Amino acid sequence: MSVFWMRGILIGYLSDKLESRSPVVGLMLVLSPFSLYIYSEAPADLTKNAALMTFTGTVIGGVASLISTAVSADLGRHPELANSKEALSTVTGIIDGTGSFGAVFGQVLVPIIMKAFGWKSVFYVFILMTILTLLCIIQIVYRDTVALFERIYRRIFSVNVDEGLINAERETTSVNQ
Repeated sequence: MSVFWMRGILIGYLSDKLESRSPVVGLMLVLSPFSLYIYSEAPADLTKNAALMTFTGTVIGGVASLISTAVSADLGRHPELANSKEALSTVTGIIDGTGSFGAVFGQVLVPIIMKAFGWKSVFYVFILMTILTLLCIIQIVYRDTVALFERIYRRIFSVNVDEGLINAERETTSVNQ
């Protein structure tokens, strides 16, 4: 239980620091298939299994937490939904309901897939689902990631105009003397 809320805090902190949620979601969705595959090949060692399960749970559970809480909160600030509690409630219900439906549907499919194709195929289905999820939101992730890198670039390489003028004036004064 403690790892669950700690990863939510860590992921929420990261998305708040970056001032953008979708790059964090995109990164986790890119890491998810790899972590699922590595976990599917995990040895029967308790320590390695626990470490891989924690990482896999963080990248997959972090996406679910971020989408169901932070995205709903962000939608609450959207101009079209801000003044309508009913619309916000409907959108939040759709997001949470879709996630719940997916969880229920997945639990029904796990034993069916396992019996028909073996345990590793369950992981491959999860890998496919995370890739499909990323494909569904790739345009938003790309747009927001480019905007994030542009913001970071501007912060790193921006020169304060007043400071630039002062330095130019100092150079001109020192040359004239």
